Amino acid sequence: MKKRTVLYRALVVALFIILSPFALHAQDLIVMETGDSLNCVIQRVEDKFVRIYVVRDGEKFPSTIARPQITSMKFGYYKEEKEDTSTSIFGRMKRWRVAARGGYSLGVGDMTTMKRGSKYESSLNNGYHLGVDGAYFFNNYFGVGARFNYYKNNHEGSIIPTGEATPIAVSNNINALYIAPQAMARFRDKTKKNVYTAYLSVGYFDYLDEMIDDDKTFKIKGGLVGGDIGLGYERAFTNNLALGAGFSYLFGRLESAKKSYWTEEAGRKKYVTEDLYIPSALNLSRLNFSLYLVFNSSNW
Repeated sequence: MKKRTVLYRALVVALFIILSPFALHAQDLIVMETGDSLNCVIQRVEDKFVRIYVVRDGEKFPSTIARPQITSMKFGYYKEEKEDTSTSIFGRMKRWRVAARGGYSLGVGDMTTMKRGSKYESSLNNGYHLGVDGAYFFNNYFGVGARFNYYKNNHEGSIIPTGEATPIAVSNNINALYIAPQAMARFRDKTKKNVYTAYLSVGYFDYLDEMIDDDKTFKIKGGLVGGDIGLGYERAFTNNLALGAGFSYLFGRLESAKKSYWTEEAGRKKYVTEDLYIPSALNLSRLNFSLYLVFNSSNW
């Protein structure tokens, strides 16, 4: 009879050891004399027995363990571990990160090859940008991916050319695309709700300026290698979503381009494309201030 009782208790302990990984909200730790550990909720400690239960799928499984079978007990042992291993963004960090962004861009150089006066040209430095970036993280801190950024500025007005008395109508429609691979780092504070990011990328700029100069239409198109470096802050508000804000410095210089326009020759219209050399190089660098929505996942 005694052997049956010991065997029965051993089977009960083994059952709870098997069920313990599913008891996600168990708080206490019991270490058995066999060396096994049991994660459970200790209800009451008596002279000869310890009464416990394990929760599985919302149901409680109660049991009793003899004191001689227990080496040690620790109350509240799994409280912090549960928080660290949570599958939410507040616990374990996600592998994949995708962000959609938009905001204000401030140019720090010349955005057009045509000299139109400082007041007009300064208006071309104010525009907006849209972008998407993605990254895969090897661990909680470092990842690699790609980013895309689109800049837009459209301005029109009138200027008085040097040596002339009559103003002429001018306009510029500037579009700039930037595509690049990126390296990204992130750091989460102790609250596990705030994430700080930094990235660096080097990639390709595509520049297009569609301009009108006294009823004459020109297109200036070119490409160059540039870079982008930025910092950001993100605040998680659901399991997978976060809102963020950040700024970046996107830099590059255009030294040559193609100039295209319509001309008339011998009474016939002709579309001409010619090389355009820019002696002082066109500085396309700008500061981007962004708001963005971040999606994090570990399931892709």
